Amino acid sequence: MRTKVVGQLLAVVLQSGKVRQDWDTLQRFRLDIWLFAGIINYLFYIIHHIIVKTNLFLISGLVLRLRATHQLNKLGGLYHTHPGLASLFLIPALSLAGLPPLSGFFAKLALVRAGLETGQFAIVAVALGVSLLTLFSMMKIWNEAFWKPLGENDPPPAGGTSPAL
Repeated sequence: MRTKVVGQLLAVVLQSGKVRQDWDTLQRFRLDIWLFAGIINYLFYIIHHIIVKTNLFLISGLVLRLRATHQLNKLGGLYHTHPGLASLFLIPALSLAGLPPLSGFFAKLALVRAGLETGQFAIVAVALGVSLLTLFSMMKIWNEAFWKPLGENDPPPAGGTSPAL
């Protein structure tokens, strides 16, 4: 930003029309690079989000098949009976929240940096707040479905108990 201001001031002070045009062309090219980088960051974020959410929905379907319910208060103990399934939930859930070193961190980092560079501080604050709420939500699901023990009054597992899951 500072370079752009100094460059535009120089273009105004200098008498050469060619220098002004060159500087303007350079600034437009730089703007195009920033726009391209922003589009690439946005595409990375969207692709990441699609993959992670698809994975979480698939795991939700597996949980429904195993326990015949999606009610968190009726689930539990899946970590002990299906540790692979628990891992397949936890990694994308943490990535969705944007925790490093997972891909969600880099996707959100690019968006936050772009917001800070353009002065959109309120949007950055909202994005980071939503990340914290996402982390809270995903950990609630993890604790209820996977980590807490299966209660005595809870229904027994309904579906198959494949050791691969």
